[in-house]
Amino acid sequence: RTATTMNAEVVVNSLPLLLSEEVSDSAVDLFGHMNICHYMAIYEKAEWMLLDVLGMGTDYYKAGGGVFNLTQHIDYLKEVRKGDTVAVHYRLLGRSTSKKRLRFVFVMVNTSAGVVASTLQCLCTHISLATRRSSAFPDRILATIEEHLAQHKALPFAEPPSVLCMDPN
Repeated sequence: RTATTMNAEVVVNSLPLLLSEEVSDSAVDLFGHMNICHYMAIYEKAEWMLLDVLGMGTDYYKAGGGVFNLTQHIDYLKEVRKGDTVAVHYRLLGRSTSKKRLRFVFVMVNTSAGVVASTLQCLCTHISLATRRSSAFPDRILATIEEHLAQHKALPFAEPPSVLCMDPN
């Protein structure tokens, strides 16, 4: 079983939380559920929070380092409606042998309904803002990534099937 097929309570109790927010009127479309652009807005906030957890916050970017997303894959699993509260949890899935790329998944739980509502898998690459080229993660950030990877590999459920190719270059 994967995070998308498990009980939301297991996900909530196993994966680190990044953010929680209530779905506002402005996030709802004509169908009465959260519009896809708002899923991305929430996931973007979560990604900035994750990067901060990994040591790549605002100061890191001001100093010339960063990440660019290479690809993202979203699954919409259950409807989210106005007034529901959603929480985004994360799991690191792997890094490239070149130490430049990182793959992770966000799991959005509709805590009002007690279900996994959506997942987003992402592949990003570390870059130098000076050269605008990919580069290896610095040792201190790589050590933090490795810590999280070890913790997440020990979780009580399987990783979601990868839909992203992680080329080691």
